[in-house]
Amino acid sequence: MKSKMKIDPEKFAYAVISGYSSDQDNAEAMAKDHLGLFLNAYIVVERFNELESQKRRN
Repeated sequence: MKSKMKIDPEKFAYAVISGYSSDQDNAEAMAKDHLGLFLNAYIVVERFNELESQKRRN
């Protein structure tokens, strides 16, 4: 039986934004870009983890 795959959402989101370079020209816009990307990455991993968990139950 395969083991469950679970990704840490926070670590993943930090990894995603660490390689991201915003093309915005002011600090607030850059922060919003990074925050939006962080939140999206976090949510995607949470959804992945939930799907993975459900798949293993079936």
